[in-house]
Amino acid sequence: MQFLVSPLERAVLSSSGDRGSRFSDLIKELYIKGFGEASPEAKGAKNLHNFFTYIAVGIVTAQLQSYNPEAYEELMEFLGTHSLNDGDKFCADLMRESLRHKSLALRILEVRSAYCKNDFEWDNLKRLGFPFCYTSNNKLRPGYSLEKLFLHEVHAFDN
Repeated sequence: MQFLVSPLERAVLSSSGDRGSRFSDLIKELYIKGFGEASPEAKGAKNLHNFFTYIAVGIVTAQLQSYNPEAYEELMEFLGTHSLNDGDKFCADLMRESLRHKSLALRILEVRSAYCKNDFEWDNLKRLGFPFCYTSNNKLRPGYSLEKLFLHEVHAFDN
């Protein structure tokens, strides 16, 4: 069985006593059976893959704007009618559009691979991801608690 557990939660789980066992029971509820056809990590990888396509398209359009305005206009026109939500579908559709578009798609694929392999800072993603999640959660919890408290008090006042 797999659990999504933070380092802090792992430390609490490893501590002895009743507190750890209550926390362990809570963590068991967070078990995810793969989101259907793929694990959460596989879904995350797919989203990153699409994000890398988005980044590559941005890099290629910036390059084209300065040295090939005609190709830039064609790519921008294509972007206006095709979604970047699925990076592979976008590139496949771009390849089928015309021979010129095919060369643009191949350039996007090259840049996507190079960015993923050489430029994306994987360690930085992990370093920034954990604090971002915890900071965001800590900002949201007090507001929700105050909102619930306020609604409870208003409801009690009405009765």
